[in-house]
Amino acid sequence: MTGDAPPRHPGAGRFDWSGAPVAGDDGAVIGALIIVVVLVAVIPPLVVMSCAGIAAGLGWLLKADVDESHEGSELLDLNT
Repeated sequence: MTGDAPPRHPGAGRFDWSGAPVAGDDGAVIGALIIVVVLVAVIPPLVVMSCAGIAAGLGWLLKADVDESHEGSELLDLNT
């Protein structure tokens, strides 16, 4: 029996349930990489900078409040 073999499509050695060609499907990978970069490289610095701003604001508010409530104390002169 010398018949013609059926034509092979790209990725014929691999099986995919969707039936679509497997090779060259990088669209979902690019999206996942963008999400990972945002989660690792963008969000942590934003959180750190936000916390630094909150800490600076609280420090300024609390120092001003303590300076007003302890007006005239000799200990305020030591705290420069």
